[in-house]
Amino acid sequence: DYCYVHVYSGGEISLSGSVTFNVSMDFILDAGGSILGIGGGSPGGAALTAGSGLGGAGTVGTGSKGGGGAGHGSTGGKGGASGADNGGPAYDSLADPTLPGSGGGGGSASAGGAGGAFLKIVATGGRVILDGAVTMAGLPGGATGTGGGGGSGGVIYVTAFEIGGS
Repeated sequence: DYCYVHVYSGGEISLSGSVTFNVSMDFILDAGGSILGIGGGSPGGAALTAGSGLGGAGTVGTGSKGGGGAGHGSTGGKGGASGADNGGPAYDSLADPTLPGSGGGGGSASAGGAGGAFLKIVATGGRVILDGAVTMAGLPGGATGTGGGGGSGGVIYVTAFEIGGS
C-alpha cells in the first residue's frame, strides 16, 4: 500500500503477472512516463503446443497450420492457415477482472506470443491522473513457418474518487 505514487516524465514501471497499487491519495503518471506490461502475462505455447492461461489457445497438431490467438475478454482469433487451430476461450469478468492475458498457441514451427500483464490502480481517497502511456498488450506469435497465435491483451483496471488525464 502507498500514500502517493508519481511517475515522472522519462520514468517507467515494467510489470509482469498481476500488480495492484493501493493508494490512499493520488496516483499520477506524467506525460512521457510509462507503465508497461507488454507480454507480462501467461507465456505462449512452444511450436505445436497450447498457450498457457485460462484463454490459452489449443495445440495445432501437425501440418502447416497457424496457432490460434489467446482469448481473454472475448474469444481469441483462429490461426491463419487452412485447418488452423481455434482461438482460446473467453474468461475473466468484464466488470471486475482479476487475471492477466493468456498465451497464444504455437504454430507448426513458431511459438505463440505471451499475454499482457494485469494492472489495477485503486486510489481510495484521491485521484488517478494518467497522462503517460499505459500498455498491457499481448505479444505477437512467431512468424517462422506457419506462425504462432498472438497473446491476449491484459488488464488496466482503475478505481478512484476522480480519474483524469489525456
